[in-house]
Amino acid sequence: MLKSLWLALAVAAACSACSSITVIDEAGARPAVATSKVAVLYKEPQRPYEVVALVSHEAATRFATVGDVIQKCRELAESSGADAIIITSTFDQGSNYAAKVSGRAIRWTE
Repeated sequence: MLKSLWLALAVAAACSACSSITVIDEAGARPAVATSKVAVLYKEPQRPYEVVALVSHEAATRFATVGDVIQKCRELAESSGADAIIITSTFDQGSNYAAKVSGRAIRWTE
């Protein structure tokens, strides 16, 4: 019985992903938008914007791709009412670690 408990705990730890969202602009919070409407940017946009949240996600397994993790970051950004996410760092999966992505959720000011 103890052996099966340890096995269950090990599986749960291996399958847990780590997400983080730090809301910057709570006073100007907007309702969530559809994930499909959150643009993914890889450089600073020319259009004026404000940062509404910092987001990051690390995959639960080594088999998730950076694209999968970017999608999760889009979902995190949508909850803050962001129009886009600027990807600031990506780490692809390796033999001993999972994919990870960080970015800034932004809202257009014009």
